Amino acid sequence: MDHVKFVILSSARSGTSHLSVTLANTQSIYCHGEIFHADITWHIKEEYKAERDVGLRDRDPVAYVEDIYSFCPPGNTHVGFKLWRSQAPEACDSILRDASVRKIILERENRLAAYSSGAKAQTSGIWNLVEGRKPNAAYAARSIETFNAAGFLNFVKTQDNLFRYYSRNANGPAIRVTYNDVVDNSAYETSLRFLGLAMPDERPRGKTKLNSSDILSRFAESERAKVVKTVTEAGHPEWLAEA
Repeated sequence: MDHVKFVILSSARSGTSHLSVTLANTQSIYCHGEIFHADITWHIKEEYKAERDVGLRDRDPVAYVEDIYSFCPPGNTHVGFKLWRSQAPEACDSILRDASVRKIILERENRLAAYSSGAKAQTSGIWNLVEGRKPNAAYAARSIETFNAAGFLNFVKTQDNLFRYYSRNANGPAIRVTYNDVVDNSAYETSLRFLGLAMPDERPRGKTKLNSSDILSRFAESERAKVVKTVTEAGHPEWLAEA
C-alpha cells in the first residue's frame, strides 16, 4: 500500500510548529518542518538530506515536493510537511490541485495575536521552544514599541485572502483547524483521525506557548490605545485576548 501524503497549509505564528512536531514524533509519521525554509538544519529530516538533492527545491519546486513525498523511510506510513503559499506559490498550487494529498488548513483567526507574535519573534530571534521550557524573563518583558495601524490592517487583509485561497482551491480531502485547537491539543487528535491513525497512549512533545493570552500586554503602553482603536474599528475587539 502506498504511503499517505499530507500537508499543513498555514502562515507564520499560527501554531504549526507545535502541530508538526507532535505529528513528527508520532509513530509511523515522517513529517518535515517548512521544506522551503531558508534554514534546512531542522526543517528537513536528516535521512532525506543524506540521500536526496535538497538543491532541487530551487531548480524545480514542484519536482522537489514530489521527491519529498516519494521519500518514506521503512516503518513509516505517512509523509508530510508544512507550507505557506508565499514560500513557493507554484508548488503550493500544485499541492492544492492534487487530490491525493490530504490538506490540514491551520488558521490563527486572531490576527492581532499572530501579528504581535511575529513582531516579538522578529525582534527577539526566539521563534520556538521545546514544550516544557519557558521563555526567559527578558523575552516575557519585551514589548512591541511601535504599532503601525496601516501595516497591521494590510496584514489582516493578506491573511484573510490567504486562507480563503487555501479553502477555495483545496482539491481532495481537507480539514480546517485553528490555533486554539492547537493550544488545547484537539488539533492533534483531529489531524490523526483525518490521517486515519489512532491516538497514541501519550501525546508526543511539541512546542511551548511563548506569549501571554493578554494580547494587549505585548505592546508598549504608549501604543495600546492605538491598538484598541484599530481593532475595534476593524470590528474585532475580541482580538485583544486569546484563549
